[in-house]
Amino acid sequence: MPNQKLKRVIPAIFRQSEVLNTLLPPKPEKFSFGTSMDMYVGGFFGFKHEELCSAHAASYLQLSKQFEIFDVELNKLNETANSIRKDLGDNPSLEDMEGFNYTYYKQLELFTSREHFLNSVQSFTDQHFVIGLWVLVEQHISKLLNIYKEKIEADFKIPYSWNDTIPLLNSLGVNTDESLPIYQNINELRVLNNKLKHLNMVDNKLSEFPYFQDKKGKDLDKISLDLQRYSDNAFAFIYFIGEQLVVEDKLV
Repeated sequence: MPNQKLKRVIPAIFRQSEVLNTLLPPKPEKFSFGTSMDMYVGGFFGFKHEELCSAHAASYLQLSKQFEIFDVELNKLNETANSIRKDLGDNPSLEDMEGFNYTYYKQLELFTSREHFLNSVQSFTDQHFVIGLWVLVEQHISKLLNIYKEKIEADFKIPYSWNDTIPLLNSLGVNTDESLPIYQNINELRVLNNKLKHLNMVDNKLSEFPYFQDKKGKDLDKISLDLQRYSDNAFAFIYFIGEQLVVEDKLV
């Protein structure tokens, strides 16, 4: 039977308070009076994030219909097979049994191929959600930094790699303690995105994360991905960055 656990990813903006209250680290003791960049998160990241979740849900809706059709047709095949077995009686001829088995198992082979196809489509859909989510994270870190750069009239260069982004954020006063759960989750999303695009299996690097520790060497097509956790943490991470980029109010 196919995997019918098609669980939709709920957009974080639909439950923003729950996500932020649960996932954001405590605020630092020092406080700057001014305008933080988190006011932009819901407006641009939130809408794009919702669109990504909606596209994923639309794909799942079609998949659910296909899985339902699959179940109905497979049940119908088995019912027909049971009816034929009953008609053949307790002592069918060898010729009748061979004919029945050949036809029945040929049909089952077609269903097996169809099952693999549907499960592959589900895996493909989930993987593209992960890749699309990381694209949004990268894009909106850059957007926040560009807005902040303009407002404080700074001259720093917007980085395009994670290894350059972390030092820049640190220089701007953003908490970059990568031992924090929010960093661990966003870093897992980043590494997973890279492995999906370039390797499609769990290697040494990906297996360092708890979720993948017991999956080393496995094909990512065969692994269920924790999409809701990635989705929630992506939203929370962008908010986390935004609330620490503060444009101090100028005294008149």
